[in-house]
Amino acid sequence: MGVSPLEPELNRPEASSRPGNLNVLPSRRREKAEYIDFNSRNMGYSGSYRGMELVHRLEFSHVLLSDRCWSKQICLPIISQHAVRHAFRRGERNTVALPGKDRRNERNSDQTRINSNIRERQVRVISEEGEQLGILDTEAALTRARDSGLDLVEVAPTEKPPVCRIMDYGKYKYEKGKKRAGQSSGHQGKLKEIRLRPKTGEHDIGFKVKQAVGFLKHKDKVQVSVIFRGREMAHIEEGRRVMDSVLEELLQHGKLDGNPMQMGRRMMCTVSPK
Repeated sequence: MGVSPLEPELNRPEASSRPGNLNVLPSRRREKAEYIDFNSRNMGYSGSYRGMELVHRLEFSHVLLSDRCWSKQICLPIISQHAVRHAFRRGERNTVALPGKDRRNERNSDQTRINSNIRERQVRVISEEGEQLGILDTEAALTRARDSGLDLVEVAPTEKPPVCRIMDYGKYKYEKGKKRAGQSSGHQGKLKEIRLRPKTGEHDIGFKVKQAVGFLKHKDKVQVSVIFRGREMAHIEEGRRVMDSVLEELLQHGKLDGNPMQMGRRMMCTVSPK
């Protein structure tokens, strides 16, 4: 039996609910409520069991009970309870938050923060060409990225301040996906890391190089990281000397993916097997 609409729309005054007032069926199975869809079309007045049938028919996974938002208790089919709580935190009181289609304003599935999702006031910025631009206000970095038609991508969130790079995030994701698909039929190469310090001795460097060569022969990538601590940041040239001596040996067995980059207290580069 179909549900006949009562009115084309509900007259809804401004909501005053807080997230604590939101519940999910079947926590109130004995109560009746108005049911409306996302377009504010009235779906009828019924008990929660009938309401669950409506929701299943619409293929939504949850029902929001919002008994203090309007004059009557109203149930909204929603995609996730978290989405509605997020909308109320932002003060969007009369709307339900749906997943956004604009990738510039959403948090990505790999948890990488880009563009306006970067909440810190200042970030250390690397240009598309790998040039160090220094510490900038996040808004200024965003403006610079957008003026270039690119994205501001957080690449080292644990650094203080976080390190961000200006790049085409869509292209980066696409190429990353292609590379992953190309590797699926062969050896699943892993990313190995060797860590060094600016004052690492020649013997220890030799041991690390031998270890990295073994990784490359096994078709694994090697990330070379020189880590600076304390006052070592004042002697970047020492770290560069260590990095150069390691790369001189590794490039006989692999190829450099890009020039070494300074990210906060780390100098890094990646070597791929030939």
